[in-house]
Amino acid sequence: MGGLSRRATIIQALPNDAPVFVVDAGDMVWKKATVSRDRLLQQQRKGELQHAALMLSGMDAMTPGEGDLALGVDWLKAQVQAHTLPMIATNLVCGGEKPFLASKVVERDGVRLGFIGLLEPDLVSGDCQASDPIQAAKTAVATLSGQVDLVIALAHQSAATDRDLADAVKGIDLIVNGHGKRSNPVPARMPGAALELGAGSRGKRVGVAEITLRPDAQGFYLVASAAQVGDRLQEAKKRAERNQKRVETAKSPKNRDRAQSRQSRLDERVMELEAELARIDEPPPADQHAIRNRIKALGDDIDDHPATLALVESAKVEIDALAARPNS
Repeated sequence: MGGLSRRATIIQALPNDAPVFVVDAGDMVWKKATVSRDRLLQQQRKGELQHAALMLSGMDAMTPGEGDLALGVDWLKAQVQAHTLPMIATNLVCGGEKPFLASKVVERDGVRLGFIGLLEPDLVSGDCQASDPIQAAKTAVATLSGQVDLVIALAHQSAATDRDLADAVKGIDLIVNGHGKRSNPVPARMPGAALELGAGSRGKRVGVAEITLRPDAQGFYLVASAAQVGDRLQEAKKRAERNQKRVETAKSPKNRDRAQSRQSRLDERVMELEAELARIDEPPPADQHAIRNRIKALGDDIDDHPATLALVESAKVEIDALAARPNS
């Protein structure tokens, strides 16, 4: 991905020769709901570069964020046409019409994934409006039911709205969060059977979720190595020890009660991780899919993609020329 995407997730069905799906959950080309007039052309050109580069390496589903819409919905629609972008926005209406697909099914090597794309209504302004994501998701998920192996929501919204979504809409298996800048090496459990994935922001990381699908399964078993769980356990114990000192040194009953309440949660977390470490070698239950997730840093150890590098060098000349133009 070469740092061109603010946030992307790769979903792979195991084993290693199984199909790979690449998704993005918004704010790829800009980070704010507005962009200044003197910067608009430069940023649009950068956006064209990003879209072209991502389609070279493959993108199966994506949803816009407020930063993408800030460059103009007409511009974004033109980008979809020019680069065949798989843009999905289930609850977005602009100028009285839906500018992008409401859902999409991607099939590869016998694996069928269904995608929906949701935006937080408060993030959308101007000529576009976003309807209630829960109601829109219910309708879209119903159309996908029975057709796909997993339903994945590309959600450009807050983590709290992700939880409300998972609680209200049964049938969503994974939520990829693209707004909260969340980095979830361990997927966050949502209400019901769903998990939330997040790969951070600023194009520095890519999330890789490796999934073993099982017939008639529901929910996910989190697969982790003993080293991963051990590291999390040690960190949880350290937090519990630090908080215990706060309990012992609290100077008021109110502060002591607050610290004790937190201590109960921390001790519970330590016990959960100890139990997880104890069953690390047990086979996953047959009635759940298995998922192994990791966040891969895009550092200097990742070689540049030759075709993308050529696009970057070409675009730099145009971007420098646009930056040198006097403001009109």
